[in-house]
Amino acid sequence: MNLKSLLSRFALVSLIFPVFSNAASASDRLPDLVITDVTAARGLRLADGTHLVPVTFTVRNQGLGAAGAFYVQATYRRPLSNDEPWVSLTTGGRQVLIRGLGAGESRVVRALVRGLRPETNPTTVTLHADSCIGVEFPPDGCYVRERNETNNSTLKAVYPE
Repeated sequence: MNLKSLLSRFALVSLIFPVFSNAASASDRLPDLVITDVTAARGLRLADGTHLVPVTFTVRNQGLGAAGAFYVQATYRRPLSNDEPWVSLTTGGRQVLIRGLGAGESRVVRALVRGLRPETNPTTVTLHADSCIGVEFPPDGCYVRERNETNNSTLKAVYPE
């Protein structure tokens, strides 16, 4: 068997059995955003009856590709209904915007959850990476197309007062 024949057989086997290839597929090279290490301090009741709760969390890109800019937002669960109202999540008085994360990169964020109207103490707050909450016509996958779009949210019990 000559070299040309051997190479064409190898190419045919590689087409039939791509698992032997070391090349990652396009979807494997996408970013994958997750929120971890959430902590919350005891909150403060404001004059308008809402609560302000300081939170710290890590946003990590566990994917193989870089992520462009995206927002992190918060909601909370009302125990007596299926309603999950949006609440303000701010840092420095502005909505939490992550200006991008490289593959394997993470960023620690210190922010304030504003607007909680808890019916119970503790109240469950959900943080959402790459969130399109409040966007009238959100794009598919929101702002960052990811390998896994279902792991962007993390729940945390917070004590508003």
